[in-house]
Amino acid sequence: MSIVNPKQMADAISTLLNGTSFSIPFESQVLLKPLFDLTELGDLKVTVVPVSLGLEKIARGMSSGQYEIDIAIQQKLPAEDMDAVIESLMELVLEIASCLANSPIEYETGKHTTAIKTEIKPIYSMEHLAEYKVFTSVVTVTCKVT
Repeated sequence: MSIVNPKQMADAISTLLNGTSFSIPFESQVLLKPLFDLTELGDLKVTVVPVSLGLEKIARGMSSGQYEIDIAIQQKLPAEDMDAVIESLMELVLEIASCLANSPIEYETGKHTTAIKTEIKPIYSMEHLAEYKVFTSVVTVTCKVT
């Protein structure tokens, strides 16, 4: 296996998400330095970030790569109907996790992988809610390329 750049894997996940219909429309973007001022966050942001790459020797001269990619879902909450917005964003998070768990991810033309693990952690950040009135959830997808 030639090692796939982790950003390339993040781009593939972003492309998959952007080509899928969800209950709340969004355009995800890959960021290598995802730093936002939470007090200025407004519209829904879906950010894809490469997190880690683990290499494992599987045979003489052959390795596999295990990639972890985070997908952050964030939105400033309105003063009214906050619970309803949180519920709809939680539903979106579940839709994203399900999409990633059940869809092939094309990381190169004609080359696909699938998630071996999908995790939502946190389902939403209590600190961001309390301090900034921002919904923040992170879906971590792990996939393997041999």
